[in-house]
Amino acid sequence: MNSQKVIDEILKQDLGSAEISLELALQTDNADSIEALGDALLRLGFIQWAQRAYEQLLAIDSKNSQVKLSLAEIAIEEGHSETALDYLLAVPETDDNYVTALMLQADLYEAEGMLDVAELKLSAAAKLTDEPLVKLGLAEILFAAGKFSAAIQNYAVLDATEILEETRISIYERIGTCYAYLGKYEHAISFFEKALAIEVTGQVLWEIANLYYSLGEFDKANIYFNQLAMFEPDFEDYQYLYAKSLMAEELLPEAAEIIKDGLSRNQYQPKLLHLASENSYRLHQFAAAETYLWDALKLPELNDETVRRLANLLVASNQFAAAKQLLTSNREINELDATSLWNLAKACQELDEIELASEAYQLASESLQEDPEFLKDYALFSKANGLLFTKPIQLIEAYLQAFPEDSAMFDFFSDLND
Repeated sequence: MNSQKVIDEILKQDLGSAEISLELALQTDNADSIEALGDALLRLGFIQWAQRAYEQLLAIDSKNSQVKLSLAEIAIEEGHSETALDYLLAVPETDDNYVTALMLQADLYEAEGMLDVAELKLSAAAKLTDEPLVKLGLAEILFAAGKFSAAIQNYAVLDATEILEETRISIYERIGTCYAYLGKYEHAISFFEKALAIEVTGQVLWEIANLYYSLGEFDKANIYFNQLAMFEPDFEDYQYLYAKSLMAEELLPEAAEIIKDGLSRNQYQPKLLHLASENSYRLHQFAAAETYLWDALKLPELNDETVRRLANLLVASNQFAAAKQLLTSNREINELDATSLWNLAKACQELDEIELASEAYQLASESLQEDPEFLKDYALFSKANGLLFTKPIQLIEAYLQAFPEDSAMFDFFSDLND
């Protein structure tokens, strides 16, 4: 048979003879031989030759749905989605391969971002069969579409162990993730723990730790973060949240070690550098706190936040000239956020640059009208420098109308008026 000669010659790497034998096979061999040839060519990676074999089969038997599926799969692999869809839509509802055709259509529509249509195809398939992979497909498309309650219902009817063995998808992890998105954190944790009982993974440990952190149960979060650190130390960027959780429990030296580990793996993490600075400051390691922020300032991400934090630190440590230089270099004063403007005002006030301090106070007051500490600073600055402080007084009056119970501000306002 010429079909067998094609395969033999391919294995001998005699592709020229194999192509001649292919032409003969398509002309002379029977349908069964050509179908077997197409399947063998597909396995060997000769996709275009396999396509020719299947097209010949379809010319012989236009109702052969299995061939249509094979041609659709080839078209999908080649990126010809419209051609694939034509083959799939040609499979009638009465055909045994109709469910498979629906599932392939769903894959196509999902790839095109048409999740609603994909869901309709899979819903139709699920009504025609009890095949677990069909129900899994429907649950997955509902999950991808953000329909988490419906996804849970479809995941729940599946055998978690069987699906994990066959697809490596953890049903319990999926259900836990759905509950997390729905804000039902306790339910989510219970299903993630079921997933851990079957198979321990870094992702599930992270999810549980993250949820306990979100619930404010930092002691439990730290248990799972610690397990994650031991089980999968290369898990990406877990150190930031782990350190924050430790800091919430006042475990500052332990947090410092986790931060150090994270930065040793990737030093270009501005959020982690910010946290390192904060933790160092709370440990009274002020020089280290400042150094971390100078390092963060070299990075483009979160630059404004870095400037704000560093200015706070410089003003707090009486480095007023450095604070002013930081806040006014390469930026206009009206580009600064309110907190930075306040820091600039305080720095310029100490440097006797009254005009710039006054401008910074005025700009900051647009956003800090209800901050009593700011209002107090602004009023005292105006009074000390003999400036017209009508606006600060108006702001304090407005503040007291909103917060009349603030006795300290009321006393300050009375003293100011006196």
